[in-house]
Amino acid sequence: MEITNTLNKKPWIIAIGVVAVLAGWMMTGSSPDMKENADESKNKLENKALTKVRVERREASLITSVIELHGRTEADRRARLRSETSGRVESILVKRGEAVKKSQLLIKLAVKDKKLRLQKANATLNQRQLEYRAARKLGKRGLTAQTKLAENEANLELAKAEVEQAELDIAYTEIRAPFDGIFNERFVEVGDLLSIDSKVGEILDVNPVVVRGDIPELEVANVALGQIGVARLIIGNSYEGKVRYISAASDDATHTFKVELAIDNPEQKIPVGISATIELQTSKVLAHKISPAALSLSKNGGLGVKVIDEHNVVHFKAVEMVRSEKDGVWLSGLNNQENIITVGQGFVDDGDHVEPNFVNSEVKASDKVKTDKLQSEDLRTSVKSTDTSGATSHE
Repeated sequence: MEITNTLNKKPWIIAIGVVAVLAGWMMTGSSPDMKENADESKNKLENKALTKVRVERREASLITSVIELHGRTEADRRARLRSETSGRVESILVKRGEAVKKSQLLIKLAVKDKKLRLQKANATLNQRQLEYRAARKLGKRGLTAQTKLAENEANLELAKAEVEQAELDIAYTEIRAPFDGIFNERFVEVGDLLSIDSKVGEILDVNPVVVRGDIPELEVANVALGQIGVARLIIGNSYEGKVRYISAASDDATHTFKVELAIDNPEQKIPVGISATIELQTSKVLAHKISPAALSLSKNGGLGVKVIDEHNVVHFKAVEMVRSEKDGVWLSGLNNQENIITVGQGFVDDGDHVEPNFVNSEVKASDKVKTDKLQSEDLRTSVKSTDTSGATSHE
């Protein structure tokens, strides 16, 4: 009776006793089979949680670092031809786009009135020469003043200048090429009446052809005069040249330096004014070539790739682009050998465990054994799980 009264007054004693009995029953009732099943279930869940990714083992190659600049092809020299005398265009001797040589006659103006002016100047010159000779003879005899002799001498010199001017005026009727090049433009036609300083045409010196570009201030120290470079035109042609000019001061707005790459063009086949990419070779670096699709961005927006270590743990590694090609990009900043995630990198983060699928032949034997072992364990787990499920159903 006393025990019953005590239990009624203190029900928490009953609760403690029930909990103790249940705990003892659970501890004594668990079997090794139950523990094994629990462990297998846990492993199965962990295996299912591993993300499958495609991995390629890559080995770095020693390549030449390249600075890429964008510019356009330009003529080495460009001359705007203008008339130095007035006159009517009599003949045009070259076509637009035709190659010409230095001093070659391009355009000829009419000279009829200019010849008459030369004849008149010569006649005046003869008269002034006679007057001067007579004045000198009289001066020796003391029959003429020195001022008269000086006046006759001045008139003679003026007549000579008029003759020279008339001869130059005739010479200016022949417009010739100032240097070898291409007669690129013509602004006159036969019959046009030109005045002094009228635009006539344009001639380009295209040997060498120059490709001008802007180089960033961080890279200007890696470029020197005479350095070899390659110009890749937008039409697909590539030409080798040398750096002939580097600006001594940067542009105030862009903080870039002007660079000129000169390319020999003896056959004058390289077009002028076409877009081109300048590639300047600098130092040699170890780099990996991968598809741009394998690149990732860090949380801060930095460029990099995701790799796995020997424990299949993901690591993000920052890289720098050395140069780009049609079939991939060359990246520096990685180890000599790396296991690079090429498919599935967008679904994993730094520190994740993954299930790799190596797709290239450079996988080491140890890695292949490790992968096969994981696949075999997954298969055994799957078979055991199926058997357990079937036995439970049978019961």
